[in-house]
Amino acid sequence: MESKKPFFITLIFSVLLLSILSIVIYNINETKKEREAKIQTLEAYLVNEGNTIVKVSKTRDSLSGQLNYFKKYESLVDATFFRDSTSHSLKYKAGDVVLLKPDSSKAVIKEIIIGGTQFEYYIKYKVILKDRSQLEITPELLY
Repeated sequence: MESKKPFFITLIFSVLLLSILSIVIYNINETKKEREAKIQTLEAYLVNEGNTIVKVSKTRDSLSGQLNYFKKYESLVDATFFRDSTSHSLKYKAGDVVLLKPDSSKAVIKEIIIGGTQFEYYIKYKVILKDRSQLEITPELLY
């Protein structure tokens, strides 16, 4: 009589091997489904971003025509920005009543003049004196 042990061992080993294989195949299938879901989400995001880029480029193209009209005023805008940023740090503003150093006469600041070149600039005040005459003076000549 032959022993039934090798048959049972082979049967148990094959069932165990089949169950491990089925678990591995199931996990691979689930991972594949998750990746496909992520791919679909990313493709939808990519389509949405593509639409956004198209909208932005159309808006940019339509605005560039309007901005080209103002391009010739770029240096004026830069000069105005420089003037405004510089005048914030000055002691006196337009409309202030000041005393002039040579004779301590009173004057009203009409405007601040800022100019110069790329390597050098100057700041002057245009003031109105009591006799309605106007004078351009440097900040050092004010009390």
